[in-house]
Amino acid sequence: MNITGSAKLTLETGTYLIMEGGLKISVADGLIIPPSTYVTVGGDMSLDVRKAITVETSTSSGTPRGSLIFNGSSVSHTNHGSIEVQSYISGSAGTNYYMHFVGAPVEDTTTGWTKKVRLQQFDMTYLDTYAFEWDATVDTNTGQPWVNVWPYWYEVPVGNGLTLSNYIAGTDTIIMEGYPVSGSVSYTIRNVTNNGLELISNPFPSAIDFDAFADDNDTYIQDKYWIYSASGGNYITRSDGSGGSQYIQYGQGFFVETKANGNISFTSSYKAHNTVNFRDTNPNELNMHVSGGTIGFEDDLYIRFREGASGGIDDYDAKKWNSVSAGATMIRSIAEDGAELAINMLPPEYLYAGETT
Repeated sequence: MNITGSAKLTLETGTYLIMEGGLKISVADGLIIPPSTYVTVGGDMSLDVRKAITVETSTSSGTPRGSLIFNGSSVSHTNHGSIEVQSYISGSAGTNYYMHFVGAPVEDTTTGWTKKVRLQQFDMTYLDTYAFEWDATVDTNTGQPWVNVWPYWYEVPVGNGLTLSNYIAGTDTIIMEGYPVSGSVSYTIRNVTNNGLELISNPFPSAIDFDAFADDNDTYIQDKYWIYSASGGNYITRSDGSGGSQYIQYGQGFFVETKANGNISFTSSYKAHNTVNFRDTNPNELNMHVSGGTIGFEDDLYIRFREGASGGIDDYDAKKWNSVSAGATMIRSIAEDGAELAINMLPPEYLYAGETT
């Protein structure tokens, strides 16, 4: 497809556009992808003007963002050619602190910044925010793993997760400009005693299938994640197919639990147009949702009975991470060994054997 001259294409909300070949755009705003609208490009991409494509976000809770899947082998760009990707974030539930896990869904257009962006792309001034990285090499019993990063030209690799934090509630849209990553993204995982966590992010301008990603990288990471929800004031957790959404939206950072040192890979096979939270129903699973407080705290607990699980904490379970806000409404399950869990997997025989806390 070639969009040039005075031609512009704004897709109707809710539609899918699939191109088996390439895409060339030579006019600003040549392709607008509204929320709940999905575009797949199978061939190479040529961007010959700034903001040739805009992937829009919605300010309504639960409405999917626009989505762009690029499966070509290369992106060429002249005359500062780029795309714009919008990410709406909300901070409404909290008493003293708000934070958002974020990442870059594009590469920076700045020369020499291959597969990374400037910190300035996260536009930290709009909410008077601070940016932090998680140092996976720090023993958390003896050191501080959170590292405040600056200045604006600090390099943030795609696939790396950041925390944006502030002390007042607020909502706004992060507008990031660049071009989609071509090929796979490799990210180095570190596994250190008394840490065992990495804050990573989805590096594509579409959702990714977390379950497929975790399965393929299971040498280095566990099949679980934690995402802080500033609108609910608690962590969203997923483990072994239970809990939060199977699909992680673009621009989203998330914690994973590490198993070994090595390189994980984000490949095109994980890209998906599924940008709404949903999950399959698992047999013998109980989900409890709680909400409370005047500022909208929400939390979830999942208890599932499955083969291979134990009564104590094991690799199927996900630990409960407390809210960063004092007095937050929370719910948890207590394992037989006293561990506090957000997702508790138990043996099937426990289903009829008695009481679970």
